[in-house]
Amino acid sequence: MIDNIFGHLIEPDDRLARALENLDGVKHLYWRTPLDPIPGQPIFLTLTTGGPQPYDSARCYFTVDGSDPAAASASVLDLGPAGANWDEIAWGYVQTWIVTLPPPARWNIAPLPSRRPPA
Repeated sequence: MIDNIFGHLIEPDDRLARALENLDGVKHLYWRTPLDPIPGQPIFLTLTTGGPQPYDSARCYFTVDGSDPAAASASVLDLGPAGANWDEIAWGYVQTWIVTLPPPARWNIAPLPSRRPPA
């Protein structure tokens, strides 16, 4: 059944599949606070990692002049671990990482895989 508002997410199996997809791998999902910062207000970014591939850290490449943050002139900040929570749906740990950026910022996030073997 397809719903005009929720689409396939009206079905429990589809909601479960979407939840599992969002818990596996590296996800930023545009999680930032505040969504509409006032001038001068810092931006807080959130990233999650989960699944069999462990990650030891993540980096954020950013610029405040409007230029491309992938360029060699971008500044770099490491995301700090904010906690790891056991997720019963994914049946594994989901690690949360956060970073605070100066305003106004454009960014790219790069997770750094662990040297440990996957679980």
